[in-house]
Amino acid sequence: MGRIARRLKSRYHTAFLILKLLLPVFLTVLILMLLASAGVFYAIIHPEKTLEVISPSDYHMYALDVTWEGANGDVLQGFYVRGSNQAPLVILCHGYDTNRTEILSLASRLKDYGYNVFLYNSRGHGKSAYHLSSLGLYEHEDLRKAIDKLLQKPEIDFRRVGIYGTSLGAYSALRASKDFENVRVMVLDSVYSSIGAFIDLKVERVVGFKTTLISTIVKLYYCLYFQVPPSMLKEQFETEDFREKTILFITGGDRRSADLSKETRQLYSRLLCQDKEIMNLPNSRESLLFGEEKYNYDLSVLNYFRMKLPLIQVDQENQLENNPQ
Repeated sequence: MGRIARRLKSRYHTAFLILKLLLPVFLTVLILMLLASAGVFYAIIHPEKTLEVISPSDYHMYALDVTWEGANGDVLQGFYVRGSNQAPLVILCHGYDTNRTEILSLASRLKDYGYNVFLYNSRGHGKSAYHLSSLGLYEHEDLRKAIDKLLQKPEIDFRRVGIYGTSLGAYSALRASKDFENVRVMVLDSVYSSIGAFIDLKVERVVGFKTTLISTIVKLYYCLYFQVPPSMLKEQFETEDFREKTILFITGGDRRSADLSKETRQLYSRLLCQDKEIMNLPNSRESLLFGEEKYNYDLSVLNYFRMKLPLIQVDQENQLENNPQ
C-alpha cells in the first residue's frame, strides 16, 4: 500500500508540475486570442473611411441637404434630388466600406428619367458624424425614419417607393422595408441574411482564413458592445416577410463578391415575393466598377425600376374603362 501511495503521489506531483507549466502558456494564448479578436472587432465596426471626391454637381444635379433623426435620436444627413412631380421615390443605400458618392452615377440616371432620388452615408462611412457601423442593427432604423420623413414631400408619390442597396445597404433595405407596404420594388446587390453571417465573412476577410473561434469571440464582443442578445445575430428574414414586394437580386462572380453572392442566392431561393429575379454579373458593386461596366450596371438597375416602378401608375379600373373587352 505504501508503494502504491508513493506512486500516486508521484503522479499527482508530475501532473501538478505540468499544469503549473502549461497554465501560464494557456492564459497567455487566451489573452492574445482575446486581444486579436478585439482588434478584428474594432476593424469590422470601423470601416475604412473613403473620401467623397465628387459631388452631385459633378453629375449636373442640384441636391438638397436633408437631415433627419435616426436610431437612438442620432442626426444623419443625405442628398435629396427632386425629379418629376408625383414620381416615385428611389432611395440608394451604398455598401459597406464605400460612401454615397459611389452611387452618384446611378442617382444621375434615375433623376434624368424622372425619379425623386435620395442617397446618404450610412453610419461610419463617408462624411457621417458617427465613426462606427453597427452592421445593420441601427442602419435599418435610420433608413426607416428617413422614409417617414421623405414621404412628407408633396412631389413624391407616397404610395410607391423603390430602394437600391449593396451589402450593408441591401440588408438595411430588407429590414426596413418590412414596415412599409409602399416600398414596392427593391434591387439588392450582394445582400446577406443575418448580421452574424456578415460578421463571419468579415472576420475571414480581415484574418485571411476561416476561423470559428475568432468569429465567436468577435460576436461576443458585438453583443456586449451593442447590448443585444446572441440570438439577434442569428435572426433570419421570414419567408413570408416580402410576399408583396418585387425584388431583383444581383450577384457577382468576382472574388470579392463570392461569399456574399452565396448568401444572396440563398435568400433569392428562400424568400417568397410577388415577383423576383436574380441577375448574375461578372462583377457586382462590391467591386469598384469603371467605364462601360459601370454604365451597363447602372442602366440595368434603371431599366428594372422603369419596368417595375414606372413613373406613372395606371389605375387598373381606368385601364379597363379605356380598353373594354
